[in-house]
Amino acid sequence: MQSQKHIIKINLPGGIVSPGDLFEILNIAEKHFVDSVRFGNRQQLLFTINESQLDDIQDSFLVADVDYELNEDKYANIVSSYVTEEVLYTSNWLREGVYKDILNGFTYKPELKINLVDYYQNLIPFFTGNFNFISSDKNNFWYLYIRFPKTNTMYCWPSLVYSEDIPLISKQLEKVILTEKQLFYNQPNIDGFLLYQKIDAENKNNLEYCTAQKCCFDRAIEACRKAQKRGVNVHAYESYEPYKQLFIYNNNLKEILLKESNINFDMILSKLNMR
Repeated sequence: MQSQKHIIKINLPGGIVSPGDLFEILNIAEKHFVDSVRFGNRQQLLFTINESQLDDIQDSFLVADVDYELNEDKYANIVSSYVTEEVLYTSNWLREGVYKDILNGFTYKPELKINLVDYYQNLIPFFTGNFNFISSDKNNFWYLYIRFPKTNTMYCWPSLVYSEDIPLISKQLEKVILTEKQLFYNQPNIDGFLLYQKIDAENKNNLEYCTAQKCCFDRAIEACRKAQKRGVNVHAYESYEPYKQLFIYNNNLKEILLKESNINFDMILSKLNMR
């Protein structure tokens, strides 16, 4: 009778692991008669272990302080395009240190899938996560595309996200989505704007977040005014609420670009001949 086998998964956030840590994991695996290991499609480490060795390898991981999951995939590994650095053409500002600073900011284990992807590379897919952060041309600012869990519904966040805010906004988004599944999880019709409003209300006192919003809004107002001079039917609203201004502006543009797929802010600027 064949011994029962168990699957062990070890997340490597961002696909990054030090040689020393990898060596220790592989040594433990070899010591407990694991004959092969492989990398999963989200840059995690996977292998199977016999029932007879399970207790021993768990003890070894405990001593070595190795975080793992047994026969589960509850916590999604964070995927990044760090592996493309110095291999493919990449953004001028996105380097190893930026990836590591973002990853070190995660003080929780995400359940939803997070991707950190360089816009200029073509090795790591852009939209396989639930929260897809894609580098912009502005240093340390990212586009965010949300693919709601168990759906193909995509929502483009209307402002850029600052690098250091990625862990915070990811945690807030996950909390809202998983707490309010009746609105944002496996639903046929999901209101991305409503999610934005909920997160926006929490973050109005966050300086970096406001800076990103203001940057995106200023670009929108400039594009809008130039479009108005050419007779395009869009409107810029002057007030002291940049969040509301940006959304009113984007909602007007949405009517123009409604038939486009993967709507994003660069596409809007391109439509208005701003690029």
